[in-house]
Amino acid sequence: FYPVPYARLTNQKYRAIGLGCSGYHHMLAKNGIRWESEEHLEFVDQVFETINQAAVEASSDLALEKGRYGCFEGSDWQTGAYFDKRGYSDESWRKIREKVARQGMRNGYLLAIAPTGSTSIIAGTTAGIDPIMKKFFLEEKKGSMLPRIAPDLDADTYWYYKNAHLIDQEWSVRACGVRQRHIDQAQSMNLYITNDYTLRQVLNLYIRAWECGVKTLYYVRSMSLEVEEFEEKLEQLIAGNYRTEARMTICGELYRDGARICQTVGLNDVTINRDPVENTLELDVYLEEQLVDSYQADGIIIATPTGSTGYSLSAGGPLIYPGTECLIVNPICAHVLGTNAIIVPAAGGIEIHLTRASKDAYLLTDGRYATHLRQGDTVRVYKAETPTRIVQLEKHQFFETVRNKLLDRNYRRMHHRGGSE
Repeated sequence: FYPVPYARLTNQKYRAIGLGCSGYHHMLAKNGIRWESEEHLEFVDQVFETINQAAVEASSDLALEKGRYGCFEGSDWQTGAYFDKRGYSDESWRKIREKVARQGMRNGYLLAIAPTGSTSIIAGTTAGIDPIMKKFFLEEKKGSMLPRIAPDLDADTYWYYKNAHLIDQEWSVRACGVRQRHIDQAQSMNLYITNDYTLRQVLNLYIRAWECGVKTLYYVRSMSLEVEEFEEKLEQLIAGNYRTEARMTICGELYRDGARICQTVGLNDVTINRDPVENTLELDVYLEEQLVDSYQADGIIIATPTGSTGYSLSAGGPLIYPGTECLIVNPICAHVLGTNAIIVPAAGGIEIHLTRASKDAYLLTDGRYATHLRQGDTVRVYKAETPTRIVQLEKHQFFETVRNKLLDRNYRRMHHRGGSE
């Protein structure tokens, strides 16, 4: 049965299958191999090369019995490019290569690693290529709570089972790259991050995956609140053990030919951006009818103190303490030397005139609500009347949060040493 015609067409041409695996972490623990080790990488390189050898030989034998897949002629299998690209050049692979050239292949694609979450429970092993969540925990499946214990957990394997969120994800990415050499399709490989991960750290993992030749990543699984922790915070809230913090909001208005076209309200910033392939914008910025400056730039950010830790910071803007009432005027990639962000009082408001605009320029509030801009438009940005109130259950330390989340000590330490750790 084929749900769509394209599935029938593709299957008849390539006859792709997806051989996968379960019990990856179980295998490492049983063999006394730590996840975060070079031994892990060397071991799985051998394991998946062996699996691939068996899969290729079996498919070739099936081709001899039942016929080759439709697009075998001229494929990497027939030309031998499949083996060259993976560096398969030893005697065992040479024989397989000759067999494939002689007999053909029943399947155009062979290996793909699926999640196998439910089937691994039935099999009594770990899921797919993922590390265990915990050595023992309760998991909800189909409305029922199932006790999960790491398979074959004993005095010998205990220290080789490390919780997924405690593993350095660099090792998981590197292992995925090692396996990818032997896997011609995708891997259901998850990243497990803690709640103090920065976006920069997550981006670095994706870049590292690309460098390692990984085709795809699956989910990024962050830690959620435990039930006990949630109940504790809920009790604090009900008991009134919290404080509220008022944060200034920002209003943006677009005027065209003297008429107001739209109005938006945001917490972080109002920005004017050009299309990436268009020319720069020319912007005149006024404060209380005084010309602040004229900019030739990719755009401009008008940010609140709350927004000073976001887009504005990425564009070289300053950090502003959240309780301060001011606006940050921050040009994006201005084409002059020494252009810096300017801090102005919130009460006066900012007026921006588009003296030259590309055909695709946009007004955005908090990165959303995109409105198309034209040359000659005027944008007014000012402090909104109603602030946003944020509930704080614990004492909030702004600069501690900045140090932990934005400055990323590990990142700075690594680069200070001149290389990766």
